[in-house]
Formats: sequence, C-alpha cells, structure tokens
Amino acid sequence: MVNMLLLIVSGEEEKIVMPLNLAKTQIKAGNKIKVVFWGSSQKTLSNNYELRKEYASILNEKPKCCINYAKKYNLEATLSDDMELVPVGDYLTKAIEEGYEIITF
Repeated sequence: MVNMLLLIVSGEEEKIVMPLNLAKTQIKAGNKIKVVFWGSSQKTLSNNYELRKEYASILNEKPKCCINYAKKYNLEATLSDDMELVPVGDYLTKAIEEGYEIITF
C-alpha cells in the first residue's frame, strides 16, 4: 500500500481536476490518499461548488485547505462546508512523518 498526499497549488482548473482522477484510481487500488489545497487553488475551488463536492465525496476525510490563505482572501465561509481549514505547514510536516509521499500539482 502507498500513502500519497496530493498537494494542489495551481489555480488552473484543469490542474485541479487531474489529481481528482489520480485520487479516484489510487483509492480504488487500496492506497491511502490525502488532498491539500494551498494558495491559488483555494480561490478556484471557492468558485466551483461541483468540484468541491466531488473531492469531498471520494475521500475518507475532508480535503484540507490552508486556513491562513482562506482568512486572507475571505474564503472561509465558502470552503469550510466541504473542506477542513488547517495550518498547512503543520499538516504537511505530520503527513511526511507518517510516511506520506507528496505529489504536487
């Protein structure tokens, strides 16, 4: 089994959709997947309800978003229903300590 953390930083919608397909495939294969949105990807997600719901529906836990970025750009209310807002630096450190490989998009 593989532990993967998909770190999505791009604000381009097609680059946000690509890891969704990877996550679906890897989950079906029995691998553990975590998803983190950081930076401009959060702005794109805040404007795309369908994409937020799709990510939330395939994972065993809510995808994570950076709480500091969300606060700075007033995205908290929009993102908090489908995403968990966390300090991403700490979350990434913990994931690495738990053996997760980080793949960045």
